[in-house]
Amino acid sequence: MLGVASNLTNQNVLVGIQNNTSTYNSSLSQSQTRRHKGDGSGYIQWKTVTVNGKQYSQPWYHYEFWNNRERFIKSSCYIPKQLLTQIIQLDANKAPVQEILNLLGVII
Repeated sequence: MLGVASNLTNQNVLVGIQNNTSTYNSSLSQSQTRRHKGDGSGYIQWKTVTVNGKQYSQPWYHYEFWNNRERFIKSSCYIPKQLLTQIIQLDANKAPVQEILNLLGVII
């Protein structure tokens, strides 16, 4: 493994880092930074749960809906492993919270 790494020059590594950074920045600029007003707010949080002395990380989706400056609903929902990649993608694209909750099976 060290032989392979020694064949790389610093310039090649820097070019690779610059290419990855520009790709990352362009993908950020294409996605929205906020949801549309009235679509609710939500985010993914990883919680550590201890079961029988073992610790596990679990993804949870926290969401809120507001109506006339008053919080209407505030809750959270566990994200099953098989839906995690879809939920991460929808959240990154700032899809309406209701769409994410429908995928999770939450009815509001």
